[in-house]
Amino acid sequence: GYALSDLANNSVGAFDPVRASRAVDALLACMRTHKTTASVQIASFSFLRNLACELDHLTLIAKLGSIEVILSAMRSFKHDAALQEGGCALLGNLSCTNDAAYWSARGGVIVFMVDALLAAMSLFNENSQIQSAACIALGNIANMPDNAALVAKVGGAELVLSSMRAFLNNPTVQEEGCLALRNLTRGANVSVVGAAGGIAVVLAAMEAHKNNSRVQGEGCRALGLLARDTHNLGILMSLGGVRAIVAAMRAFKYDSSVQCRACWALLAIATQSRTSNVPGEIRALGGFSLAIAARQNFPQDDAIQLRARCLIWELS
Repeated sequence: GYALSDLANNSVGAFDPVRASRAVDALLACMRTHKTTASVQIASFSFLRNLACELDHLTLIAKLGSIEVILSAMRSFKHDAALQEGGCALLGNLSCTNDAAYWSARGGVIVFMVDALLAAMSLFNENSQIQSAACIALGNIANMPDNAALVAKVGGAELVLSSMRAFLNNPTVQEEGCLALRNLTRGANVSVVGAAGGIAVVLAAMEAHKNNSRVQGEGCRALGLLARDTHNLGILMSLGGVRAIVAAMRAFKYDSSVQCRACWALLAIATQSRTSNVPGEIRALGGFSLAIAARQNFPQDDAIQLRARCLIWELS
């Protein structure tokens, strides 16, 4: 197991589809044969995760039945932190595949994946690595068609928020939590996340990690998505959401990711509340001038140019 993991880690590109298929088949057979040996399962997770870093191999691994074997191992060793962390991380990798035919034929597998991730988060609620890995996986799963409602229905949004509250000072958990919320706030879920305290949690993350551009960028995007609900928008304004987004733009004037997401968030907030004084508040806090600066600083970035231009128009 460890020899295979080392091989995949050092020469992933050496595995063409045929070799990768044979290696995965052999490994899954080994996992089934030694299903009561945790060390074999952990080493196999490591190999599969390294191999899954190659996009060409990702769908192949999923199609060969690896997810069912991974879930079986996670159920058998539910109290093994190393195995649960490896399993959550591997499910995060494999759920990146956008093969619609594969997932539509395996709806039941998605339910079991979510169950395994939530179980790991609940049992290891003091383990930041497991929380972060599970947030990534839940976010990826929620990004698939119709899955956001499923994840929210079984309490996924609440667990992500609980994780972010528990690990406020951990930037990785905060970033991955905001990413997961981005995908979870789809359709009716936007009100579910808002009612569970999502806006306050995102703002707390941004306040605790003012110097972390990734947390600021993902936080801006999450706030923009949450603001699509009228009730959420009122909460966001009362808690200083616009001020936090503007502060992120001001702190990271030359970070294209932050500027793009912040412009989009302010645009979403402004368009959601055209008949109120919210656009005026955005302008008073500096959003208008910062949007102009974003266009000047990133003249070749089409996304920033479009979003900033639309924001300027809304605030004019």
